[in-house]
Amino acid sequence: MDPLKAFDQRGESAFAQQGEALQQALAIYQQNRQGVTQRAVELTYPLSQTLLGPEHFGPMARAFCHQVEVPRDLNKIGETLLPWLLSQPSGLALCQDFPFLPTLLRYEWAFHRAYYAPNAYPLSLADCDAWLQSPQGQPPWRCHPSLSLLTSRYPLMEIVQCLKALQRGETAELVIDRQPRQTWAIWPSLDAVEQALVTHEQRQLLNWLRRPNPQSLTPALFAPMPELLARGWLAARDN
Repeated sequence: MDPLKAFDQRGESAFAQQGEALQQALAIYQQNRQGVTQRAVELTYPLSQTLLGPEHFGPMARAFCHQVEVPRDLNKIGETLLPWLLSQPSGLALCQDFPFLPTLLRYEWAFHRAYYAPNAYPLSLADCDAWLQSPQGQPPWRCHPSLSLLTSRYPLMEIVQCLKALQRGETAELVIDRQPRQTWAIWPSLDAVEQALVTHEQRQLLNWLRRPNPQSLTPALFAPMPELLARGWLAARDN
């Protein structure tokens, strides 16, 4: 059990040490844990940290880590950063200054999630064809659990490349111009995290695959299926 929780529940009786020595030990533990947790948030959102600077991102990360339940797996600590930020008056002010910040945070969490994604069961086109010939029970596919789709009117990849250049110490100008809405896919491959624009046809098929109706399937709708399989956007069900 976490020592701080043990102290809250059972007091000094939960520990061999007592009195001032225990209080000092708990204070050191709490300080170290907060530092490690904040560092995990910073590693999850390095581009946002570059954008906001340590004077804004540091206090935000500390407040977030202090207010939320810290998961056992610190790789998951940043999952609720965006909804938490949008619930804070200071967070809403940041989003007014940087209106693309929510999109950037979603991108960084999607990238982080894909980077640490476990391997998924492979799926073949033959498995899909067999089910379509006799659609009984659940289809053999599912969207890869770490596939993320991000839709935005901001030039997401230009923003990402600019912030990466700033991280390298290069001179770069961040130009934010709203543009026609685009959807990006971010997903894990065998040795990297991939990202690509999603076409209208791919999006239509993904929507169909989530709620398949064999009677509404047409050759044109199914045409992007080999590409979705090749990219690893789909995986076999693990049951």
